[in-house]
Amino acid sequence: MFQSNLGTVLCVGTVMKTQLPSASKAKKGTVSIENLEDRGLRLRWRHEGNRYVMALVGVSDNKLNRAAAQSKARQIEEDMVTGNFDPTVRHLQAKASAK
Repeated sequence: MFQSNLGTVLCVGTVMKTQLPSASKAKKGTVSIENLEDRGLRLRWRHEGNRYVMALVGVSDNKLNRAAAQSKARQIEEDMVTGNFDPTVRHLQAKASAK
């Protein structure tokens, strides 16, 4: 868990065998951004058969925070495409806590 100007990241890691209903399935290799109502935003994606989640706790869904979440999502997608994906997503944590 770490603090940033975007709130607190609650967890970053592999989520195993989670079955949550979804409106539509995301395209392969993409990161989904979800609004968790009053809890904040969440990034979810799959890579090499594993599910990952990054919860941005306390981050309201507004234009500024959504743009920041989209930036993180694009970085994760780029890392997956280029083969530089780090399952801990530490490079994103470092950027967020440095702000």
